[in-house]
Amino acid sequence: MNNIIKELKSITYDRQALEDFYHTVKHKAKPYIEVHSDLAKDSPYSRCICPKCLEKRKHKHTGDTHKHIRRLDRYKHPEIDRLSKILEPFTQIKYSNHPVLWIYEPGFELPPHKDDTREHSIIVPILPAEGGTTVDIYKDDLPIVEGKVEHNEDFILNTHVYSTEHPTVLNASEVIHGVRNPTTQRVFINFSTYCKWDDLNF
Repeated sequence: MNNIIKELKSITYDRQALEDFYHTVKHKAKPYIEVHSDLAKDSPYSRCICPKCLEKRKHKHTGDTHKHIRRLDRYKHPEIDRLSKILEPFTQIKYSNHPVLWIYEPGFELPPHKDDTREHSIIVPILPAEGGTTVDIYKDDLPIVEGKVEHNEDFILNTHVYSTEHPTVLNASEVIHGVRNPTTQRVFINFSTYCKWDDLNF
């Protein structure tokens, strides 16, 4: 699985400091809506919930169960700035690319998909404090039913449990992945990277 998902064990982070930060800004969180990208592919494994794509009814908007706070660089938080500096060689591109805080409420589900607009996703879990949140990795032959891709237990390749000590990087543009979040609120910081997988040599 090391070419699909891996913990960046040379990096640790102060989870409590990030939780304290979250509680000071959580009132600013807004329901997530995407800005359409021309990089989005016309594929069942692509997922875009911009207003344009929502009209096609390919995917549903997730409403208040999926919130975010963009541009965390604005807050000048020491721990976020430290992590951003460490990851900068892998996140730096021609346009602005700043970490985002994501909030998944109980009951939120992220259908199986691949990311079109970035290469990899680096996850820094904050809540729940005890950890245990997961991401499902699916086999490449996950069935497409009536033009849609849905969770199918028989096609799970691996369910990865996130660490709350080290960030985790997912090869998000190459593997089908999804999230089921039935009972807990999960809060995390997300970095997007655009380098080659083998360059992530932490």
